[in-house]
Amino acid sequence: MRASRTVPALAAALAATALTGCTPDGPTEQAPPLDEALTTYTDLYDDVLAALRETPDARDLTWAESLATYPSVTEQEDGLCYLFVTSANGTGTIDDAQALLASLAAQVDPVLEEHGMEPMSEQQHSEHGGDIWVESVAANGWSVELTGGGQSSPEHQDAVVELSIDGPVATDTCTDATLEQAVADAG
Repeated sequence: MRASRTVPALAAALAATALTGCTPDGPTEQAPPLDEALTTYTDLYDDVLAALRETPDARDLTWAESLATYPSVTEQEDGLCYLFVTSANGTGTIDDAQALLASLAAQVDPVLEEHGMEPMSEQQHSEHGGDIWVESVAANGWSVELTGGGQSSPEHQDAVVELSIDGPVATDTCTDATLEQAVADAG
């Protein structure tokens, strides 16, 4: 009886590893150095945002960078230093949030491939309803995520789609001062 439960769980874990390059325990490759990640993933952000703005089904969305301070670093409980490159929000009125998110993901997939990342995942739904999201997670733990949510009525849905890019970095110290130096060096 127990083996029959273990085999499907093991198969699911192996499939997740093959699809995302990460295990439930974290990245399978080394995190990039902070300065390299800052350049690489800022370029990825710029390219993904440009693709999102060109998505035919999303022409009614207005994209703006988040008001939060980016880039930023945070040391996680497990000791990993995470770099949050930046985020952007697309807002507007749409007819079908799931179809829009699928269209955005399809538009972003070629950009992800150009940058050596996997295509976006299938749509995932929060346990208690509301937001849906798609993501691409690289073997080094970096992720690109599109999250969709909003308020709906019978006539329309006010949509908010958030783009976020973040991941672990290799650095001796995970501080704002270290990040400021990396930003200054990137010039």
